[in-house]
Amino acid sequence: MNRQNLFSSLFFILLLVIAMVFVYGIEDHQIASPVEEAEEEVAEEPAEPEEEGEIYTGTAEGYGSDLTVEVEVLDGEILAVRVVEHSETEDLADPALEEVPARIVAEQSTDVDIVTGVTVTSEAIMTAVDAALADVDLEAPEPEEEPAEGEVYTGTAEGFIDDITVEVTVLDGEITGIEVIEHDETPEYFDDAVPEILDRIIAAQSTEVDIVTGATGTSEGIMAAVDAALADVDLEAPEPEEEPAELEEDVFRGTAEGYGSDLTVEVRVEEGLIKSIEVVEHSETEGFAEDAFEQVPASIIETQSTDVDTVSGVTKTSEAIMAAVDAALADVELETPEEEPDEEAEEAETRTITAVGEGYGGELQLEVTLENDEIIDIEILSHSETEGFAEDALEQVPASIIEAQSTDVDAVSGVTETSEAIMEAVESALEQ
Repeated sequence: MNRQNLFSSLFFILLLVIAMVFVYGIEDHQIASPVEEAEEEVAEEPAEPEEEGEIYTGTAEGYGSDLTVEVEVLDGEILAVRVVEHSETEDLADPALEEVPARIVAEQSTDVDIVTGVTVTSEAIMTAVDAALADVDLEAPEPEEEPAEGEVYTGTAEGFIDDITVEVTVLDGEITGIEVIEHDETPEYFDDAVPEILDRIIAAQSTEVDIVTGATGTSEGIMAAVDAALADVDLEAPEPEEEPAELEEDVFRGTAEGYGSDLTVEVRVEEGLIKSIEVVEHSETEGFAEDAFEQVPASIIETQSTDVDTVSGVTKTSEAIMAAVDAALADVELETPEEEPDEEAEEAETRTITAVGEGYGGELQLEVTLENDEIIDIEILSHSETEGFAEDALEQVPASIIEAQSTDVDAVSGVTETSEAIMEAVESALEQ
């Protein structure tokens, strides 16, 4: 019995060994096959590493601070330019940071165009690349034949707000292009003025062209900048065009000193008559000068003369408008309107009297104009009152006296002594 059990156990163990050998033998066969195939595939197509260039670093001063670039060079050719550090103004500098490196790579040179509006940043990138490649020999690209583009000249002049800089292209003695490369003018006025004034200069081959209405300062700044650019350039004089014998309509501009600063007008003349007057530039006090801006031009147009009454309280502004119109029409022949006899005017007696009153700071001198004993104007000639405080009295008290035809008017609060000095001086003038 024991012997029979021993044989049964041995037979079972033998079967188990055979089964294990069979199973592991199949697995070895199945696993080995894909590994060998993978090894064969790798051996057939080995990966080739990309060839990289040498990296050179350069730094230059930008608009905000130092600007640093990395330049990659392979076989004497610039492969890439990367700005790795800078303190330039965000958003504004982005066009230069993108376009200038791309242009340098395309041209294989730092002699490329700057990006308009970000000149300093553009030049900093070029300078930094030059510094990086100071000791590197580059292969000079073969120059391509390009059509003649002309010489470019740069000029700067003062615009309405700040300097305006232009580039003028000249080919064979002729202006072929003008580009404004730097300015700080007001965008809405600048955008209107630039295309029109540049087209006029190129068409006329001269800066002796009409300004753009409403943008006088900007127009004149562009003309002056073009003149500065072409100061030493000989241009071919264009053939003169036949002009009509008489210009039926034209616009003339003139400038005179106002109460605040220069005041400029544009005067439209048609068939020898003044048709319109517009104050296009001024620095007069807001809230006071408006009456003069409306009434004085209207009076000049009505009488066809600058010999008109000033507006009470804004004498200097009124006189500046008249003087600016005179300057605009200095070389213009106007038709003299027929004057109708004015019996009342012939009988009117006008007197101008100068008198002095004692103000807060010292003597105050004024001039009173009377017509048939009616006060028609009071002008402050000189005073030593405190600036920033006395202006209200100097404007309001004369206006009140003229309106009341009396010196018995209210003083301006806070400047009583100045107010009383004006009344005293007018009273003295009326007694003469």
